[in-house]
Amino acid sequence: MSICLSTMRRSGFVLILLCFLSCGAFAHEPDLGRNCSGYAYAPAFATAPANYKPRYATIAHSFLDSERYVGPVTPTEYAILDAVLDEAKSKLKPIPAGLDDAGYEKFAVESLKTIDCILVSHAFVYPGIGLVQLLSDGLDSTMFTDSRYYIALLNSPHNAGRVSFIEQRKPGPY
Repeated sequence: MSICLSTMRRSGFVLILLCFLSCGAFAHEPDLGRNCSGYAYAPAFATAPANYKPRYATIAHSFLDSERYVGPVTPTEYAILDAVLDEAKSKLKPIPAGLDDAGYEKFAVESLKTIDCILVSHAFVYPGIGLVQLLSDGLDSTMFTDSRYYIALLNSPHNAGRVSFIEQRKPGPY
């Protein structure tokens, strides 16, 4: 996490999201006090038109570009990524000047909690081992119509703070 914090100091918002992806998402742990009660359940993302052009050029967009060599990547996956980034930009606070290391760490954790709440409200869940191998897999809709998978989804400790959102969207898409 310290590598992410020092990188975040230099580059700002977009790297907060990257830290979330690469340093481990601590905000989903129930003992850290993440409260997503201020976030409304968001309906499923709409399918993007075939001619959709991404609005950002982030490393996540580069991952999707690279994944085209492995399998299909759809315009909707880029549109979902852009929509999540738009929401994060509107909800994340700028990094305050003059923070010491403890202040940066506190700011980073709060930012990760905000990002996690955004993802939770859009039904991003921990689906289980092996179901998400690539970023495009995580951006594709998944239905959990088999009750065994749905129960496993609800009982995963990684989804402890997501249960009410999971129940609202049963059986998906997630």
